[in-house]
Amino acid sequence: MKPSVRNKVSGIYLIQNLKNDRAYVGRSHDIPSRFASHISALVSGTHHNKHLQRDCKDYGINNFAFRILEVVDYARPSLNAYLTSLEEKYVLKFNAMHPQGYCERVADLNLSDTRLMTERIVCMDLRSDELFYAEAFSEAALYAQTTAGQVKKAVSSKSHYAKHHLFFFEHEFRDYVPEALEKKIKMGKYYSSVTST
Repeated sequence: MKPSVRNKVSGIYLIQNLKNDRAYVGRSHDIPSRFASHISALVSGTHHNKHLQRDCKDYGINNFAFRILEVVDYARPSLNAYLTSLEEKYVLKFNAMHPQGYCERVADLNLSDTRLMTERIVCMDLRSDELFYAEAFSEAALYAQTTAGQVKKAVSSKSHYAKHHLFFFEHEFRDYVPEALEKKIKMGKYYSSVTST
């Protein structure tokens, strides 16, 4: 019998090696079931993540901690996009990307792009000239109601455009801002939001 939505716990979770602190961060609509799947695969030697599987074989399943990092309301609008955004933040927070950690990919994004780890993304809404500073591609996508892949393409394209927005890495933003807009920004005429974790 499948658990009802009421019994599910959706959010972000952590699997951490207690011997070397390497971490795996994931997201799920049903974390307890996801933990059971991870444990079953690790114990049977069939886990999809070869690095996590190898360490489980070397250290034993009892040397891994399974923790829920953040619970998210299952009924939240845009749940998948929000979970992806949170997952990226926690992957960075726990240094969970391979080779330091076990994660190789988060959703459809390759977080090995070092600029993502050190720079925010500036999102400019062309309809209102609002500015938003995002810590991850998926967070920018959530703000602009587009996909993280589209944001990533826009950031690296000449036009920087996707779905009524311009996207820049923070250090590139000033090179593209017209002088008049920069004056307005300095005068505080534009909304700016920095999210916190």
